Amino acid sequence: MADDFFKKKEEPEQPMSEPKAEPEVDKVKVGEKEYTQEELSSLVGLGETAKQYETQWNRKIEQFYPDYTQKSQKLAEFEKTEEERQKAELERKQVEGSLSPEEAKRVALEQARELGIVTKDEFNQEVKRVVSETLTAKDLLDDAGAVIAEAGEKGQPKTSVPDLLRYMSGENSTKTQYSNPEKAYKDMFEPEIDKWKEEQLNAIKPAGMETQEGSTAGSKTPPSPSTITRDTLSAAIQESLTRGRGA
Repeated sequence: MADDFFKKKEEPEQPMSEPKAEPEVDKVKVGEKEYTQEELSSLVGLGETAKQYETQWNRKIEQFYPDYTQKSQKLAEFEKTEEERQKAELERKQVEGSLSPEEAKRVALEQARELGIVTKDEFNQEVKRVVSETLTAKDLLDDAGAVIAEAGEKGQPKTSVPDLLRYMSGENSTKTQYSNPEKAYKDMFEPEIDKWKEEQLNAIKPAGMETQEGSTAGSKTPPSPSTITRDTLSAAIQESLTRGRGA
């Protein structure tokens, strides 16, 4: 069986097939530009559409846009003239006393606006705007009060809601306006808050972690701090918390 194995002819190795190259896209050169078949078909289609409109309207395609602009201007002028005509017609009917109920209402609303009288629709819109602003202001007051209360519980600097709102409005050294009460409070008392954070860290720092700064000539080498372990650190933190609760 082994002899049969060695008698088999070794099959020649098949050469590795080279990666297929991307098929080149045929392009058609028109003047100095080249277009793919798809681009050329699209341009031809647009050209046929333009030609169709030129034949239908007996006008070159480049004349359509100026003509459209001119007609838009004429339409605006017509609408203005029509509005003035309707106004004059209403005034004439008002003098004659022949206004319909709908026309009388239109005249009354127009006169009210000219006199500065608020109409029912305008009043409703104003009420909605005021209510929306009031609710937004209430949310802002609640958020500002919550930020101040939380800071007071932590022992951070105290302030009042009006003072914080004035700071938020831009009455500060940088004239910066704030929409977030928490961000405004942190910027308002940044140095004090940094000092407070440092005090909190020192309060829970074990005695062995304190370092002695400076030295004098001839002084003895200070003893090295004790090794900090998980147990000693937990004990120090527990002791600090116990002192904080007044136990």
